[in-house]
Amino acid sequence: MKKSTKLDKNGIAILRVLAKDMRANPACTVVIAGVGNMGKMEQQYSWDRAYECIQFMVEREGIDRERFIFSYGQDGLPDHVDFRGAQDDEKGPDSVPPPFPNLRRR
Repeated sequence: MKKSTKLDKNGIAILRVLAKDMRANPACTVVIAGVGNMGKMEQQYSWDRAYECIQFMVEREGIDRERFIFSYGQDGLPDHVDFRGAQDDEKGPDSVPPPFPNLRRR
């Protein structure tokens, strides 16, 4: 598993397309889910990756933070962040405290 939370060129390109779609659909909310739940370190990295994506969307693309539902520790391919449109009745926090911030290796 790659222990990185930095966005690469491919990730930035994907998020820019997502931002364009969100601007075209101002009522949509998106679930951003960090993947990794095998242990404390993986959970923290999944949180860091989801946080990095939301920060990019807010700071660089100008999307309102309240349009995101923050999730981490999900099953799936390691070192990934999944996103999907939220259901109409789906609610969740736009930020969550880091689970194990003392485990970060930056």
